[in-house]
Amino acid sequence: MLQEERYEKILNLLSGKNHLTVENVKEFLGISPSTVRRDFRTLVDRNLVKRSRGGISLLTCGKEDGNMPFELRQITHADEKQLLAKKATSLLEPNDTLFIDGGTTTLQMTRYLPNFPLTVVSNSLPHVSAMIEHRSRNSQLEIYTAGGYVYVPWHVNLGPQTRYCLSQYHAKYAFLSGRGIDEVGTYNHNEMVVETERTMMANADKVVFIMDHSKIGQRSMSFLCALDKIDILITSSNSINRGLLDKLHESKVKVITVDIN
Repeated sequence: MLQEERYEKILNLLSGKNHLTVENVKEFLGISPSTVRRDFRTLVDRNLVKRSRGGISLLTCGKEDGNMPFELRQITHADEKQLLAKKATSLLEPNDTLFIDGGTTTLQMTRYLPNFPLTVVSNSLPHVSAMIEHRSRNSQLEIYTAGGYVYVPWHVNLGPQTRYCLSQYHAKYAFLSGRGIDEVGTYNHNEMVVETERTMMANADKVVFIMDHSKIGQRSMSFLCALDKIDILITSSNSINRGLLDKLHESKVKVITVDIN
């Protein structure tokens, strides 16, 4: 197993437990204690986790509080997020205009943007940077960014100026992530993030949420929108979330699932 694969598996395991010991990881991955300790040191050096008694812990009190560092969220469920993002970009047609919010799942969309004319509007600094790199291979991509207050934990622009910038554009799609969805609606962790996403939704023909399986059935602090505001949900299906996905489909949300097995 490659080092980066081990790091991802450790972080995925940690996101569900909040604390890991050397023995936990040794048994889970079947590697030596010395390798586990070396991996722990690397993750601490990258500022993705902190040392704790007998092992490592998340930098925050838990994944549901919304303060998990962008870098850690980017690694969590990375393979699944790539598959979901690839499915999302398959919806695109030449000359589409789209909003893309600042989630780590939507960030993966920048890897799969098709090689035909597109216009993308985003408030995310990593997304814009990734699209600039993509444009070196696809000169038909036009990029617009919405300025404003930089919310450092998520590397996005937020606030009144950002919302004003976004309101000046109209898009065919708004691609959003979020912290959770249930039978009532969708949620995010921060009210400024929610207000920004609502501006994108209000100025788009179709609203598409992209969420990995861990977000299904979850809530967060700030309510974003009811189900009737959602056109499409792209996620992965398993035996645990299948019942809720069926309910969402009955609520007129088009549910597109991706097989991650």
